[in-house]
Amino acid sequence: MNTKIIISLFLIFSASVALSASLNSYPFSLTQDKTATWTDGDGNVFSTFDCHLINLSEQTVTLTEVIANRAPVAVWGALSYSESKKFGLQSWAQQIQPNQTINFGYLVECANPISWSYCVPNAEAPASKK
Repeated sequence: MNTKIIISLFLIFSASVALSASLNSYPFSLTQDKTATWTDGDGNVFSTFDCHLINLSEQTVTLTEVIANRAPVAVWGALSYSESKKFGLQSWAQQIQPNQTINFGYLVECANPISWSYCVPNAEAPASKK
């Protein structure tokens, strides 16, 4: 195969790779407050958390989807229901103004909070070498 074709294909596929970042790193700050914990009759531990996501940047940030490292049992507020670990944001919560807070909550089957991340839009492809 021609070297130019290989480099072109590499750049095309690299451009489509989505990078993810923690919701608790710039431009965001995420606080998770545990509001309740209990154990059911079978010994399973459940907890609820209220979350406050703040845009720390000086620009409006668009956020359409967040990813959980553990699937919650239920979500509310700014998050839409999902059967996976990816959750869309409600349309009213997708444009986050500077210093604006977006609130959501969740129920999880454990005592610890979930780690949340998001896809970094328009991740830059590696520079090509000539």
